Amino acid sequence: MTPRAFNDSSLTAIFDTFERRWGEGPPDIDGLLSDVSGERLRDVLVELIKLDLEFRWKLKVPLQSARESVCEYAMLEDYLDRYPEL
Repeated sequence: MTPRAFNDSSLTAIFDTFERRWGEGPPDIDGLLSDVSGERLRDVLVELIKLDLEFRWKLKVPLQSARESVCEYAMLEDYLDRYPEL
């Protein structure tokens, strides 16, 4: 599931780490973004959100939302609320 558009091994490592951590439960996106800066930050955030949505939908893991106490399924709008820079 690692995005193929990123040739940088440090970015690939971030995606691999994110996927591995999902085995223990939903990982912290913000914690992984601390290793990314500059122009790539938004692109990496978008890819992490895609991966997070995929895992949540497949595993039926709700996302804590500011709109409601808990959503049945994670929605893109939930991430837009959390990351307005998108």
